[in-house]
Amino acid sequence: MGMYDIVCGVQVKCTSNPTLKEYKKGDKIDLFDGLYVGYEGWFRVKRGKIIDNGTEIFDKWGTVLDLEEALTNNPIF
Repeated sequence: MGMYDIVCGVQVKCTSNPTLKEYKKGDKIDLFDGLYVGYEGWFRVKRGKIIDNGTEIFDKWGTVLDLEEALTNNPIF
């Protein structure tokens, strides 16, 4: 399985040195700006700081998307 960090409840391995560290909204983090999605939810980074997080993602019609399905059945892959 390996080591990971937890960001707002989302397990990630994309930090520079994952060591089971926990980050919360407002914490500084060494990640590029963007939206990060995991099975447990999502979080957003801007200027090296966690600014948002949540557990639901919506499509353009307002329907809640299943995170696991979106991550496993992604047509981009």
